[in-house]
Amino acid sequence: AYEMPESGAQLDLQADVDEGGADTRRWRLVGQVSSPETLPPPRVALCRAGSLTPICTVDADERGVLVVRTEPGTYDLHIHLPGGVTTVPDIRMT
Repeated sequence: AYEMPESGAQLDLQADVDEGGADTRRWRLVGQVSSPETLPPPRVALCRAGSLTPICTVDADERGVLVVRTEPGTYDLHIHLPGGVTTVPDIRMT
């Protein structure tokens, strides 16, 4: 779990090979943002490690659940919430 002090939220993440996809080299990153306060669903940007240019962006659902599918690599996850952006660095999906 990752603490996001800017918003008081917490992020749980899990990465695994995307078994449901036709291309077994794809990975699935599943996360949930939770908070003691009601927050709007966050927007999440997946970037190559060290970059600020998104490979893809997704909006979490009303429960804070997000799903990102991508190719193997090392990534940074940028979570946009009220109060700022939290970056989870060096997520390795290899």
